[in-house]
Amino acid sequence: MILSYLWIFLLFVFYKQPCAMAEELKIHFFDVGEGDAALLSFDDRHYLIDTGNAKSIYSLAGKLDKITDQLAGIIITHLHQDHLGGFFYLYEKFNRPFVFDNGAAIPGIEEPYRWYAELARKTNPRNYRALTRGDKINLGAINLEVLVPTLERFPGDDWNENSLVIRLQYGKFCALLMGDALIATEKFLLEHEASLKCDLVKLGHHGSKYTGDQDFITAVSPQYAVLSVNQDNVREYPSSEVLERWKLSGSKLLRTDLNGDIVFTVAKTGAIQQQSASGK
Repeated sequence: MILSYLWIFLLFVFYKQPCAMAEELKIHFFDVGEGDAALLSFDDRHYLIDTGNAKSIYSLAGKLDKITDQLAGIIITHLHQDHLGGFFYLYEKFNRPFVFDNGAAIPGIEEPYRWYAELARKTNPRNYRALTRGDKINLGAINLEVLVPTLERFPGDDWNENSLVIRLQYGKFCALLMGDALIATEKFLLEHEASLKCDLVKLGHHGSKYTGDQDFITAVSPQYAVLSVNQDNVREYPSSEVLERWKLSGSKLLRTDLNGDIVFTVAKTGAIQQQSASGK
């Protein structure tokens, strides 16, 4: 009798528990100082969205090492250096994973953009995909839908306006990842999306004064708003007025400069657990 109960217990521990874990999505927003870097983890697959700046490369690599030894893909929202800075090192470190970006034209022969195009787009074109509005990336139970850029507005002169904006859907959970999108992009989304309501939003352009249209904030109305920014930002991000609008919206505002690495564990039911991993 005792052996029978022990066998049932062992089956529960070693069979049931891993299956439950596989149904959880984890979203890491890393504190990379000036810039953006986020990791989507589900069913032992990991996708990195942006790579921080050149100064944060080894810190970010160390954080990733504690989570995984492989990346299924790297998504570059746009080519500004606070999003692209860690790409070259991480691309080689993780054995050249699949690369997605917004297809932005490279300005002449200017480095490091030319190097990026040669390495990520030309060396192995089968391992690269440019994304535009309507494209989808299916990660099993998770769906990533590209809302911006659009063929009509792209390519444009402003890389921020044409930054990838991605809607993540996992069961009843929705997240809106705004890259460095500006007010013009927010208004485009208001005009072209039937609904923008989401549980979580990663604020565009580090909460600068060029973001945070009130109608957009009202339409999204997230439970959590995440801001990736460094302390004493030289461009004076984030804007106090923009932060106030988000706070008044009722969203819980989290900042990498104040909270450190921010981690969300999400169930398919839409239930969210949040923690600050670095203890700031």
